[in-house]
Amino acid sequence: VAAASAIAVWKDPANGLTFVVNGHHRYERAVAHGRKAMNCIYVEAPNAKEARAQGALLNMMEGRGTAVDAAKFLRDSGKTIDDMQEFGVSLEGKVTADAIVLRGLSDGLFDKVAREQIDVDTALAIGRHLPDHGMQEQLASYLSKEHDKGKSYTTKVIEQMAKEMAETPTHTAHEHTLFGDFENEESLFGVKNELKTYVHNEMAKVANTFK
Repeated sequence: VAAASAIAVWKDPANGLTFVVNGHHRYERAVAHGRKAMNCIYVEAPNAKEARAQGALLNMMEGRGTAVDAAKFLRDSGKTIDDMQEFGVSLEGKVTADAIVLRGLSDGLFDKVAREQIDVDTALAIGRHLPDHGMQEQLASYLSKEHDKGKSYTTKVIEQMAKEMAETPTHTAHEHTLFGDFENEESLFGVKNELKTYVHNEMAKVANTFK
């Protein structure tokens, strides 16, 4: 079996447990189909952070790399996009741009992206316009609560929300944004930004018509 079909694993020296660091989906499919054994490549790393970085790098070297893999490598290794070329990894423009945005997410928000608990496009919409980690978490929490109520927002609306939060001064004493803490069920923050996005789109259509 080719090495590319093997999964990469890491044995934690602290407890002796083995963890998958590359090939999670292949491992899950194998378990679902009742396979008792798989080809494995053991990576040597002193800790989980370095093991994750090596796993992400392997995935990219196999041609399966995504912006999330690139961001994992950048965050866990401290390397740059240019450093990846030393390992023979060349990323497309969009993948590179998205990886840089994902690298700037808070630890909590990126962890949810890596675990596929939050959509990558949603995380990009937040991180692209909102550099403050606390506000990133606040907006992600609001969106999660709205989702639990059955309400979802388009990427453009989420981007508008992030832009507004970034442009709105905060109250230093209490560290709350001027439009509230989103705990209030009657909050119109989401509706307001849906309306803003709609108006912007309509204005763009009118401008194009005049052109």
